[in-house]
Amino acid sequence: MDLVITIVSAVVLLGVLIFVHELGHFAVAKWAGVGVNTFSLGFGPKLWGFTRGRTEYRVSWIPLGGYVRMVGENPGQEVAAGDIPQSFSHKSVGRRLAIVAAGPAANVIFALVVYYLLVVLWGMPAPLPPRVGQVGPHTPAAAAGMQPGDLVLSVDGRPIKDWQTMRDIVLESRGRPLRFVVRRQGRRVTLTITPKGHQVTNLFGESVVQYRIGISREAMPFPAVVGKLVAGGPAQAAGVEVGDRIVSVDGQPVSNWGDLLRKVAAGQGKALRLGIERRGARLQVTVTPQTNSYLGPDGKPRKSYSLGILPKREFYSRSVGLLAAVPLAFKRTYQAGEVIFLTVVKLLQRKVAVKSLGGPILIAQAAGEAAKSGLASLLGLAALISVNLAILNLLPIPALDGGHLFFFLIEAVIRRPVPLKVRQGAQQVGVALLLFLMAMVFYNDIERLFTNGAG
Repeated sequence: MDLVITIVSAVVLLGVLIFVHELGHFAVAKWAGVGVNTFSLGFGPKLWGFTRGRTEYRVSWIPLGGYVRMVGENPGQEVAAGDIPQSFSHKSVGRRLAIVAAGPAANVIFALVVYYLLVVLWGMPAPLPPRVGQVGPHTPAAAAGMQPGDLVLSVDGRPIKDWQTMRDIVLESRGRPLRFVVRRQGRRVTLTITPKGHQVTNLFGESVVQYRIGISREAMPFPAVVGKLVAGGPAQAAGVEVGDRIVSVDGQPVSNWGDLLRKVAAGQGKALRLGIERRGARLQVTVTPQTNSYLGPDGKPRKSYSLGILPKREFYSRSVGLLAAVPLAFKRTYQAGEVIFLTVVKLLQRKVAVKSLGGPILIAQAAGEAAKSGLASLLGLAALISVNLAILNLLPIPALDGGHLFFFLIEAVIRRPVPLKVRQGAQQVGVALLLFLMAMVFYNDIERLFTNGAG
């Protein structure tokens, strides 16, 4: 069943994203008056299709992309006199730029729409209050007299409404003293704390300095109540039900959801005895967490442990209005693009391991896991991959949209097409590079399958 979910989810997800991308090219080509001979989802031999007007719409056997074949699209291609008004190569450079850019643009618009729907229908994580959970010994906060339970009201005169705002100020301080005003047992207390720099490894495996004061927040302060079960997950198999409150793990009390996650992680995959409250009764179930293996950006294997449960949503989300969701959707799309762009840059700088790259198999696995977690997870993954496709297609590699845009921009500047031999030579190099990249990510996917299977 898991394999079926994975395959179906991957086919649907990739099919939708490819369709959106090619639809962008197709729609703008039609608007620009360019004739379209073929609109294909997939490559290779035709699996199914039909013809309407001059366009053949088809689904092909290899579901790793798609294409829109236009009249006069290929450099040097002979075009019949009657087709010249509909020829791609006979259109202005501005229209050709618009047609090529429309594919990546469609993927970005799709991501914006999906993120908007996610925000409107599923809400946003509720901001966590800036209340101190723990104060580390021998830290700047401890030296200044900060205590667990302190509620941070302001930092350097700036009002603090949530934990993230306070954390950002500390991170950006570069070690200068900060004046904290906290509420402690009904009274206001002023503290001066000097953040200390620590060497940490960021998302890309680089060593950077991060400033901290040595405190942690209340860890996911909402109760450990099961809001949703992952189909086929360990908790469901053990008899856990939606609405169960988990009160202990191996006899140790659980105070909140964050405490539960820490105890599951500390078990490192061994069977756990969960104490549960269900409709006023106490019972115990034994659950063996699912171990998930993955490669971090540094290429090193890592493990995570999951019971296959999600918290009750009202404890951690807030509803968002239709208008308020618009800037949030743009923000999430920008953040997704920023991470992908930086990943590409770090790859070129050789600061991110090539082994961390994944291809269709990794996407299929991610789609299967997302589908089992629910529609929101699958939609979120679709939006992220859609932004990924847009950015990767805009890379100035011949054979990609970015390569065509590069030549068209040169043409716009020098006011004449780039010589045909140059474009054809670059196209051959681009195809060879893409084939090499595809072989590499397939190799990574296969190696990851064997590594995870053995581990």
